[in-house]
Amino acid sequence: MRVCVAGVALLTALALPVRSPAQRPDRQIRVDSGRIVRLHTATDVTVGRLLAPLSHTDSLVHFCRYPGPPCLDPGDARAIPVAEVLHLDLRQGSAARKGALIGGIIGAVVGALGGVVTAGLTDCTHCGSAETYAVRGALLTGAVGAGIGALFGSTSLHWKVGPW
Repeated sequence: MRVCVAGVALLTALALPVRSPAQRPDRQIRVDSGRIVRLHTATDVTVGRLLAPLSHTDSLVHFCRYPGPPCLDPGDARAIPVAEVLHLDLRQGSAARKGALIGGIIGAVVGALGGVVTAGLTDCTHCGSAETYAVRGALLTGAVGAGIGALFGSTSLHWKVGPW
């Protein structure tokens, strides 16, 4: 009786004990100091800037309130036991780009309409056409609107699910 070598190799490979990802030992997770984090406990959600690196082996999370003034005085710092932290999120940027885009579009539309209205109200024959006023108004107020939108968008934080 002939035995297929490929079949034996396949059965042997399937029979070998392999640990699934859930059974593998936890890798050391470390979050650097200075990162802005959102700490979820059983009773509260707190946003702060880490004052020291954080890992699962630590007993306390040392942080400063965010947004707020920097913790220059050691009495301003806060600490929560790591065992009380149910979930941790890391700050991952802001919505400044999206705010700039929205503000720029709104500013350009308002500026173009304002330019057309301004051109209709002028009595000057050599001042330019309504299209020129519309383009100038759209460019100027679009740039201003983009700047204001970026400022507003930068206050909206994006969060990435943290390591635990």
